[in-house]
Amino acid sequence: MDREIAIRALPPSRSAEEGDRSGSPGQHFFFTCYVYAGDESTLSGESQAADSSVTTWVNFYEGKRGGDKLVRVRKGPVQALSLPGGLVSVYVPCTPPRTDPDEAVQSYALVTEARTIGETRTKGEDLREAVTDFAYAITKHAYRVGRCQERISFPANLSDAKVQAGSD
Repeated sequence: MDREIAIRALPPSRSAEEGDRSGSPGQHFFFTCYVYAGDESTLSGESQAADSSVTTWVNFYEGKRGGDKLVRVRKGPVQALSLPGGLVSVYVPCTPPRTDPDEAVQSYALVTEARTIGETRTKGEDLREAVTDFAYAITKHAYRVGRCQERISFPANLSDAKVQAGSD
C-alpha cells in the first residue's frame, strides 16, 4: 500500500500499524487491508467476490446515502461510488478462477468497500479522494490475488475519471 494515501487521510501519529488478510481465490474470495494510526484513527477496507450487476451495486449504495450526494466515477470497466463521511466502494468485473461466467445470477464482480473510522486529517473532497485512492489500491491488489479470469488493464488512478453526481 502507498503510505502517502494513509498520510493524506489519517491525522499525524507517532506510530502506525498496517496489515492485510485474504482467503483463497474462488467464489468466496475476500481480501482485507487496514491502517491504524494513533488510538482512534483507522483506514480500512475489504474486497470480496460477489454476484452483482452494476445496477444492483449502485442501488445498494443509493440506499445508504441518506439524501447525501453520491459521487460516481468510471474509467473503463472500473467504477467507484463515494459517499460523504469517507465511505467508498469500487466495482470491477471479476469472474473467480475455475468458475463459469454463466453461473452468475447477475454478473461476477470484485466489490471493495473502504472507510475511515475516527479522526481524519482532511475532510470533504480531499478525504473522498484519499479514501477512493485507498479503495482503488485494494481493488487492484485483490484483483491480482483473487486471480480474476478477465484481463482488465487498470488505469494508473481514478483521479481523472469521468465524474458523475448521483447514479446516472
